[in-house]
Amino acid sequence: MQFTYATRFVLVRTAGDPSAIVPEMRRAVRAADPDLALFDVRTMTERMHESWSRLSYQIRLLTTFAVVALVLAGTGIFAVIINSIGDRRREIGVRIALGATPAQIVALTGNRGARPALIGLGVGLIAAFGIGRAMAALVYGVRAIDPAVSAGVLLTTITVVLLATYLAARRALDIQPVDALKQE
Repeated sequence: MQFTYATRFVLVRTAGDPSAIVPEMRRAVRAADPDLALFDVRTMTERMHESWSRLSYQIRLLTTFAVVALVLAGTGIFAVIINSIGDRRREIGVRIALGATPAQIVALTGNRGARPALIGLGVGLIAAFGIGRAMAALVYGVRAIDPAVSAGVLLTTITVVLLATYLAARRALDIQPVDALKQE
C-alpha cells in the first residue's frame, strides 16, 4: 500500500530575488510532470510573517489591555489620594492659616498618599516573588522572577504614584484657608 500527502512543500534556496525564479520553477515542474500544479508560491519571509501574525496580534491586544489597566490603576491611585486630601481639607486649611510652608503641605500629601501606595507595591512585589517561586516549582521553564518585567512594573508604578501625589499636592496647595474653614 502506498501513502502520499495531498500537498507537499518544496523549499528552494536562491542567491538573488526569490520571486525571479518562479517562472523557471514552473517550467521545471511542468517538464517533470505536466499534471503537477505549482501554487501558493511565497517567500520564507512571507511564510514566517504569516506564522507569527497571530502571536503579534495577541501581543498588541494584551499590550492594549495592559495600557488600559495602567491608566485605570493610575486613575484609582489619584482618586484615593485626592479623596484623602478632600477629607483633610479643613486640616490643610488650618495648617496653611497657621503658616505651614508649601514643602510641609507637599510632605503631608505625600505621607498620606504615596506612602500607602508604595507600601502596597512592596507587599505586591514580595507576593509576586513568592507566587513566582511556587510557579517555578510547578511549571517547567518558568523563572521565579523576571528582572526586566519586575523593574518595569516597579518603575511604572512608582512613576504613576509620584505623578498622582504631585497632582494631589498641587491641588492641596490651592486650598484657601478661609474657604476650607467656612465649608463645615
